Amino acid sequence: MDADCGRTSDRCVTLPEGRACAIACSSGTDCPTGYDCAPPTDGGSTQCLPSSGTCAGCFDPDGDQYGVGNACLGLDCDETRATVNEGATEFCDGEDNDCDFGIDEGLKGQYWPDTDADGFGDENVTPIQTCAPEAGWVTNGDDCDDMLFAIKPGAVEVCDGADNNCDHQSDEGLELDYWPDGDADGYGNKNVSPTNTCAPQSGWVTNGTDCDDSLFSDKPGGTEACDNRDNNCNNQVDEGLKQDYWPDGDADGYGDTNVTPTNTCAPQSGWVTNGSDCDDTVFAIKPGAVEVCDNVDNNCDTQVDEGLVQSYWPDVDLDGYGAQNATPTITCTPQGGWVTNGTDCDDNASAIKPNATETCDGRDNDCDSVVDDGAGCPCNQSQWGGHSYLLCPTPTAWSAAQTACAAVGYSLVAVGSSAENDHARNRANAVTFCTYTCSYDGDGECDDGGPNSDWSVCAYGTDCTDCGTRGIARLWLGLNDVSVEGTFVWAGGDPSSYRNWASGEPNNSGDEDCAELIVSPGNWNDNQCANTLPYLCESP
Repeated sequence: MDADCGRTSDRCVTLPEGRACAIACSSGTDCPTGYDCAPPTDGGSTQCLPSSGTCAGCFDPDGDQYGVGNACLGLDCDETRATVNEGATEFCDGEDNDCDFGIDEGLKGQYWPDTDADGFGDENVTPIQTCAPEAGWVTNGDDCDDMLFAIKPGAVEVCDGADNNCDHQSDEGLELDYWPDGDADGYGNKNVSPTNTCAPQSGWVTNGTDCDDSLFSDKPGGTEACDNRDNNCNNQVDEGLKQDYWPDGDADGYGDTNVTPTNTCAPQSGWVTNGSDCDDTVFAIKPGAVEVCDNVDNNCDTQVDEGLVQSYWPDVDLDGYGAQNATPTITCTPQGGWVTNGTDCDDNASAIKPNATETCDGRDNDCDSVVDDGAGCPCNQSQWGGHSYLLCPTPTAWSAAQTACAAVGYSLVAVGSSAENDHARNRANAVTFCTYTCSYDGDGECDDGGPNSDWSVCAYGTDCTDCGTRGIARLWLGLNDVSVEGTFVWAGGDPSSYRNWASGEPNNSGDEDCAELIVSPGNWNDNQCANTLPYLCESP
């Protein structure tokens, strides 16, 4: 383009080698040797053009070895200055020094005015492109207020409502939330919305934790007092001060256990911190009181007369021993005639009691559950089924035998079961003495040496050893029909209906009114009451 050539009169002309800038001329004298002053083929003003029509050698008017021709180092866009050519260095001069069709390329920068001379340009001004800035212009546009030296990037932010460090924030890092502190206790009103500022009003603080900003004493950390207020602002009222209180109606120091307590720190007069009085109407009744015998829980341990009550049995015969068959009464105020033991086996007889002397009377005199033990009873004694038995081997008529039994409180045995029948048989088999025919003097005892003794009988030629010893074969029972023929009853009035008659018995042969036990095989027979047999007595 013509504009790419050095002067306004120079033209960009077309040559065989390409397009090149020619120098304007008015006559041939204006052109170097080998060049004519002629118009270019595409028209226009006259230019110095190669006479041969082609660029041979180097057409270099300014002698910088850049021009038109094969011998040139390159093209020259301004042949009037040797400093302007394709190999030249671009300078900041508003010219195309290196003929690349650019002016001052790579040398220009953006510049902003720095009015306050703080090194930072005005961010509100459009920058200029230049490589030769005026004084007071800088290569940045970061100053948010170019009228104040103190306001610029990197400055210290101060509390003034301005953006001192140009980070698009005002007073950042300096503002805090402030609450009004109406009572000047150092704690702000929690019920007020805070103000965010770095320049608080007087009387404003950086916390909003005061639950009552009208009282200096009410604040976090305040001392809780008994006033139904939250003095320390922990959302609790009178905490740590309240207790349960019970009314103490009898003023004994113990509250009524039957009343629901009141939780307070300001109790009414006459209220106490325990509810353990089981009767708040009586001063003497309270925990720790002495228990007395009055059917009342005096010491409030849920027990009545504890440690004072005992079991008492009635002592009808006043022998110091209570009836063992009676149900005891538990009390601490016994009736007269009651004692603290129930060991009397017969409370209707004062002679019968524990440790009494046992006598042979068919009764348990010493209450050891054994009848006539060690009492020196006559005959052969045994115990069975809670009764005492006396086996008397001397042959005796039935009536005399019953009389002998009754003399010691017994009666002829009343057999009530097969087991008792077996006991009678066993006792009979256990007694040994001479047979009746060998015992001459009729006492049933062999060789006793008495008058008309057995020795005199045996001396007639039959040795007494021939007699041998064996058990009793038959003995009287208490069963008889003496009163009503055919109706057998027991002599002692026993109601037992047990019977063990032998086959065909009783047959009343020869007026047989009394029953005997045939030891072997153990059944019964009726016999004449006048006959004499050993007999078995039984205690009641």
